[in-house]
Amino acid sequence: MKKTDATNRINALETYQILDTLPESEFDSITQLAAYLCHTSISLITLLDDKRQFFKSHYGLDVQETPIEQSFCTHALKAGKDLFIINDARKDKRFVKNPLVTGKPHIVFYAGAPLITPEGIAIGTLCVIDSKTNSLDEGQQEALRSLAGQVMQLLELRRTRLHVENHKREWQHQSERLGNIIEATQVATWEWNVQTGSLTINERWAEIVGYTLNDLKPISIETWYKLVHPEDVIHSNEQLKACFNKKREYYDLECRMIHKNGHAVWVNDRGRVVTWTEDGKPLMMMGTHTEITERKTVELELASTLSALKERIKEQACLSAIASLNKPGITISELLQQAVDIIPQGWQHVELACANISHGNDQYTSATCKPTSWSQSAKRITIDGRALQITVSYLEQRVNPNGTVFLPEENQLIEAIATTLCLIVDQLTAANQLTESRQELQHSYFELQKLMDQSLDMICVLNEKGIFLKASAAVEHILGYKPEEFIGRPFTDFIHPEDASKIGEVVAEVEQGLTTYHL
Repeated sequence: MKKTDATNRINALETYQILDTLPESEFDSITQLAAYLCHTSISLITLLDDKRQFFKSHYGLDVQETPIEQSFCTHALKAGKDLFIINDARKDKRFVKNPLVTGKPHIVFYAGAPLITPEGIAIGTLCVIDSKTNSLDEGQQEALRSLAGQVMQLLELRRTRLHVENHKREWQHQSERLGNIIEATQVATWEWNVQTGSLTINERWAEIVGYTLNDLKPISIETWYKLVHPEDVIHSNEQLKACFNKKREYYDLECRMIHKNGHAVWVNDRGRVVTWTEDGKPLMMMGTHTEITERKTVELELASTLSALKERIKEQACLSAIASLNKPGITISELLQQAVDIIPQGWQHVELACANISHGNDQYTSATCKPTSWSQSAKRITIDGRALQITVSYLEQRVNPNGTVFLPEENQLIEAIATTLCLIVDQLTAANQLTESRQELQHSYFELQKLMDQSLDMICVLNEKGIFLKASAAVEHILGYKPEEFIGRPFTDFIHPEDASKIGEVVAEVEQGLTTYHL
């Protein structure tokens, strides 16, 4: 690997601050899912510097890093943006002497999907490993690519969060350093007489919410309560009570205020009680307002992105669990009953979700399920002509920010589940039909054999080329041959030469569709 590639990779890794960090459940759930989907015993998230490969997550392997000289993943990074797959490392000259092949964990199979930053730099892999030969079908390969993408989304979330935290720390430092200046210059300041309710604010305080001081007059503590978001009043009162009871020194609240134009702006409202009455009651409280709308917007977007990612992982796990039900020996009834218990786990509000599956007149229902107004369905027709319908319901109403009860991804999930179950049901139905056909054929064979064994007439079975396949015991009595002497020989071997021409005419008629004839 080129030195410049390693340098770029190390520089990129530094922006994530991920090397030598502790295990995290979000990454561990991905390696566990990758191993499950690819049917391997080991799955790793590897990150490579210039000397080693660090395992951010190591499912099935109790090792945190290995020397880069032993790394399969360096080859995966060289391979480009697609999967790097080794079906049997023992037969690959690049790895046949690798200590990880000749010794523990005795790697035989390896498949790695590169982790590529938005800047196009490969920093590691999501890989699956086994000590026996293996291969991945197209679905498993696509799943491995998708999970690698999810790893990068988590890393990008981490980098964004670090960026936000750095800004937050910098802001806090500047806030402390400029505290005295803010108080001296009265920039976005407030002074509240707790006993009388009078409130003194400056122009900046009013400007944050789109007003002038004249717009807000007369000004009192009620001015604050009219402008603060109703949902944040309770949090403000809790902190004020703690300050008044001397359980905390500083009042520090991130809350929303209603702008003159009707939208919410976020402020960091900070202050403390500076004077007390002789009997120990709060008298004067002073503080500042700092607008933090941009930072809060980023934080809320990060939280929303992380929540969405967790939902996608949960949905994928649900669909994978459904697909894994297709096991030898399972019946359609068992399949659908097990599926109906799994399905609610893929929905946003698991505790409120329930499912129903109908297949023709057969009904399968998860625990505590009942029809509600908050339902979604997907329908397919199985090969036996019966309708297969999956319905997911919420026992209580939950509305998403876009006004819908179910997420768009949940609409896609229920369709995917319906398709998957329909395919499995069709496979099981076809298998059952094949079994029945074989049983009928076997029964017919036994009946034919019984007839041939009991008949006094000569009965023979020939293939389309006129070769004897079976002959009844009566042939020995009639022609003097044992039945086994007929098997594998053409019928013309047993025709008298004078009758050969007649037989030729009959054969020609049979080839034209004649089903019975007499000689």
